[in-house]
Amino acid sequence: MAQLGAGPQPLAKLAQPSGFALPTIQRHVAVLQEAGLITTQKQGRQRLCAVRAEGLDIATDWITDTRSKMSAQTDRLAQYLDQLIRKSHDL
Repeated sequence: MAQLGAGPQPLAKLAQPSGFALPTIQRHVAVLQEAGLITTQKQGRQRLCAVRAEGLDIATDWITDTRSKMSAQTDRLAQYLDQLIRKSHDL
């Protein structure tokens, strides 16, 4: 994904710096494509991969929502712990 941030890349170029075999990269690309994070397009003998911005928006929304829920939970936990500490000092 980081490599694709610079723009569309041929599949073979994505495999070069990773050290993984091309079939391994193809499987990773298939998962990213199925998740809606990238698109692929055949250009001659190459398969060109590109980031799909809409897919990243969905991921960003999920992360933001999850972060909000987790923050609310940790806030409630902090309040509960404060209450316990106050009660233990009152004893």
